[in-house]
Amino acid sequence: MNAKRSERSIGRALSFFTAELRAAGIDTARLDAELLIGQVTGKNRTRLAIDMDQELTESQQFDVMRLVSRRIRGESVAYLTGSREFMGHDFVVGPGVLVPRPETELLVERALETIDRLWPREPVRVLDLCTGSGAIALSVSLSTDPDRVSVTGSDISTDALVYARKNRASLGLDSRVELVEGDLFAWTEGPWDMVLTNPPYLRSGQVDDNPDLAAEPRLALDGGKDGLDIIERILDQAKTRMAPRFALVIEIDPDQADAARALADSAFPTANVIIVAPQITNASGQSNRSISQPNTG
Repeated sequence: MNAKRSERSIGRALSFFTAELRAAGIDTARLDAELLIGQVTGKNRTRLAIDMDQELTESQQFDVMRLVSRRIRGESVAYLTGSREFMGHDFVVGPGVLVPRPETELLVERALETIDRLWPREPVRVLDLCTGSGAIALSVSLSTDPDRVSVTGSDISTDALVYARKNRASLGLDSRVELVEGDLFAWTEGPWDMVLTNPPYLRSGQVDDNPDLAAEPRLALDGGKDGLDIIERILDQAKTRMAPRFALVIEIDPDQADAARALADSAFPTANVIIVAPQITNASGQSNRSISQPNTG
């Protein structure tokens, strides 16, 4: 550290707030401090590293302290900064909508691979159930031919759809992606070629026991006692809403893989069902993932 660095410098603030967050048991203390100071100063992490000797104003110091205090009380960094990067794009998030997780990018990647494999030149109708911020639906639309792939996102939450519409507009997709308020398939008769979903799949106890989830909407997290309530409903309703040839891509907890496979095989014994089961991101920021893919009929 520069011996002449001011007590108000970005470098001193970064060290102090990192220590505060770490003392509160936050594993990503350094990253969180960088993002929160960056939010107040308008600097990205690279710029912060360059400007370590630059002084924060008294107002900026107060604003960072306020954000750090809220982070220590359990609010996510994404809520505090108002956005989260997903598939290389920034998505607006806030109270009332689930924050997109990096592991869900795997679901989008599998969806794109499946579209190319099953419908290399044909039109495809894609439905993203429980769309939340719209991260999945909008990312698929950005990565596919608009003349061939039509995308709809739906959610039961009015609050979540407010963010999805903001993200759709900011990404210039108002004319390409439809957003609908509705409970799973209740609003549509289909037929859909592909259904994507990152549904509520945590067990009720997992939500109760994890303070890091307290600020996020329980509606988007709680899948019931065994975490399979919504998944089971989706598979049951999908029977009458899918095209003759279709694909389902579902994100689940790895511990649910066997049970989800049994439900999917029972509902669609010859269908192309891809279950994306990411591990919970560990303290080092890495994520372990596993894929379960029944035989294609």
